[in-house]
Amino acid sequence: MKNKLFLSFFCISFSIFSQTTHVVNAGMMYFNPSDLIIEQGDTVMWINDGGTHDVNGDINSITNESFNNPETFDSPAISTVDAQIYSHIFTIPGFYNYDCSVGSHALNGMVGTITVNGDCFDDDVSATELAAMWNPNISGCEAAVEYFISVGYPCSTDLSILGMSGTIADICECTCGELTEPVSNTVVDIIVESEDHNTLEIAVITAGLVDSLSAEGPFTVFAPTDAAFDLLAEGVLDAVLADIDLLTAILTHHVASGSLLSADLSDDMIITTLNETELMVAIDDNGVMIDNAMVIISDIMANNGVVHVIDAILMPEEGCQDDNTTIAQYFSSFFITECGSLINYLEANYGYSQEDACAWNGAPMLDLNGLIISDICECSCDTENMIIHENNMKKEPLFTVDLLGQLVSKTTTNKPLFIIFNDGSVQKIILTN
Repeated sequence: MKNKLFLSFFCISFSIFSQTTHVVNAGMMYFNPSDLIIEQGDTVMWINDGGTHDVNGDINSITNESFNNPETFDSPAISTVDAQIYSHIFTIPGFYNYDCSVGSHALNGMVGTITVNGDCFDDDVSATELAAMWNPNISGCEAAVEYFISVGYPCSTDLSILGMSGTIADICECTCGELTEPVSNTVVDIIVESEDHNTLEIAVITAGLVDSLSAEGPFTVFAPTDAAFDLLAEGVLDAVLADIDLLTAILTHHVASGSLLSADLSDDMIITTLNETELMVAIDDNGVMIDNAMVIISDIMANNGVVHVIDAILMPEEGCQDDNTTIAQYFSSFFITECGSLINYLEANYGYSQEDACAWNGAPMLDLNGLIISDICECSCDTENMIIHENNMKKEPLFTVDLLGQLVSKTTTNKPLFIIFNDGSVQKIILTN
């Protein structure tokens, strides 16, 4: 039997025969044992040790309110010593309270409990008390569970926010057990259950997108296969998985808002992704292409969207942004409000090269809170966009290479690069987002 913090009633719909007989002795203001745990189908027999006593499992003799036992029982009072006061077969699992209703016996401590173990629990009392926080007209597990589900709280709802342990199902185990929970079939479930999308599953989990893509949506997901990820150069996947921002950007580049079925796609159609990037649709006799990827399986329906399987990874085009608002915030006192003006100012007044200006952290003039200018002026500090001004003509960049010495025609943020100048000098740069 599971341990419960709630007074629990057990439920079962079939009858079984008596298994074990338990004896409870009734004497001067006592039942012994006063707390009894038995199995479903067991018999409890009360024997009179002396005095006049009954066994009352109906109305609480102290409060005059119902015990709300799974079933009620009551016996006449007996005065004969060693006689049987009452015998009852407990076929309904649950938690039972009872007392002796003779005189002030109950008030003087002649009370008892019986726990009948069974296959499941329905604590109607706790369910009623829980539901009463919102609706005092609800009584019992069946009505409480129906109410909670109707207002969006399924049986799995965690009750810790109310200072309680467990879930609604822990209180109303029998009632909740009879419910057929809807089968989850989100776009994430489709990916997880697919034998061809193990890498994508790992990527979605690593990026922390499971909850987002399991939400109501709807979403259209273009899902690259494991084979598509295998086409990446060695080490690239590990590097991407280690960079959560980059990983998230790539994954959300594969997702669009809304349900776009194959019938909704048209040639030259532009799809805006959750990454606020764009995908181009091309349709011809060979099939449907999404940018560089072929749709190989289409229209896998989810309850929050649709999944299309593709044979290649969709890479968002690299972009950059100059945060002129931040530049104005720091440098407006110098009448500088945008990135280009700042770089020109540093070149003209301090003899900086553009590379030096982009690597400047503001010291000693300002504290940029750990930033450097290239953090704020991505586009202006991109080596493709740098312009060599007249006062720097003697030192010109010849080319940019990566760590492997390979020429780089287009720079990538968060990637170490080396600029080789015409005077033979080399400068390491990292363009950050």
